[in-house]
Amino acid sequence: MVWPDKFAVVSGAASGIGRACTERLQDFNYMLQLLDLNAIEGSVIEKIDLSKTRPVIKRAPDLVVVSHGIGGRGRGWEEVIATNLYGVRNVVEPCIEAMVARKHPGCIVVIASMTGPIVGNRGMNVSNYAASKGAVAGYVRQRAVEVAPYDIRINAICPGPVVTPMTQRLKNENPDLYKEFFGRCLLPGSIGPFDVADAVLAVAGMRKMTGQLVVVDGGYTIW
Repeated sequence: MVWPDKFAVVSGAASGIGRACTERLQDFNYMLQLLDLNAIEGSVIEKIDLSKTRPVIKRAPDLVVVSHGIGGRGRGWEEVIATNLYGVRNVVEPCIEAMVARKHPGCIVVIASMTGPIVGNRGMNVSNYAASKGAVAGYVRQRAVEVAPYDIRINAICPGPVVTPMTQRLKNENPDLYKEFFGRCLLPGSIGPFDVADAVLAVAGMRKMTGQLVVVDGGYTIW
C-alpha cells in the first residue's frame, strides 16, 4: 500500500533508528520533514538542536516519529535530559498543535528504551539515560490521555539492544560489557534499526492503540 498524500515528521533522521524509519516511510511514498542535529550541508534533513529549539512544522502530520537521542555514558545529566526529554517535547508539542488546529487526526510514535521504563542494566552507569527515558514513558502515557479527544494517538517503542552508532560506542569502550548486553537477547541475531522501524509502522497502523509502551527487545526482559 502506498500513501502519496501522507505527511510524516521524523527526528533523528540522519542515522540509526531514525534513518531506518525514514527509509521505510520513503518506501510508502510519504512526504517527509526530517530533523537532525547532524544533518550534512545540502541534505534534505533540517539541521536543528531539538534540545533547545522547536521545529516549525510544515503541515499537520499524519505520523510523527521521535527518534533522536543520546546515550548517558560520560555525559552530564543536564545534557541527557535536555536532549532525551525536552527534545521529545519540542517535537511532539508543535505537531500536536498543528493536528489540533486543523482537526487532523494523527499518530505519534516516540522511541524510548527498555532501560528506565522497563529494566535497569548492570554495569552501564547510565542513571541519567534511564531517568530521561522513564520520564519520556510517563510523558507519553499522560499526553495520550490529554489528546485522545482529538483522535490523536501517542505510543512509545522501547527497544532493547539495537546495533546503532550509539551502541557502537559501548562496543569500542567496553567489548565485554557489550557482549553481555547483547547476549541477553533470547532470539538469534542482533536487533537492527529496521526491526524497530517495522515496529513503528505496526504501531502506527493500530488505530485503537494509544498510551502504550511496546517492547522490542529480542526477549531480553522476559528472563
